[in-house]
Amino acid sequence: MSLGIEMHEWRKQLVEKLLLNGVDIEELEKKVNAAEMAIFGGHTFETTIKCSIKFAPELKAILLEFSKKNGCFVDVSAKG
Repeated sequence: MSLGIEMHEWRKQLVEKLLLNGVDIEELEKKVNAAEMAIFGGHTFETTIKCSIKFAPELKAILLEFSKKNGCFVDVSAKG
């Protein structure tokens, strides 16, 4: 099972448990976000994306916007 699927399943199970324990719907997202930060907040990963040179400027813009929005570091460098 991939990490993305496992995280999705974990989140789904957490939401179900919170709802069964009577958590108010308005508080649900706040509690789930807090739990995600406690569990996943200190972890990082490194990935490689390969794309055609044709799409490199668009991909670079997307990644830089993502990094600013989410406060993470993105190294957008070309390697031959």
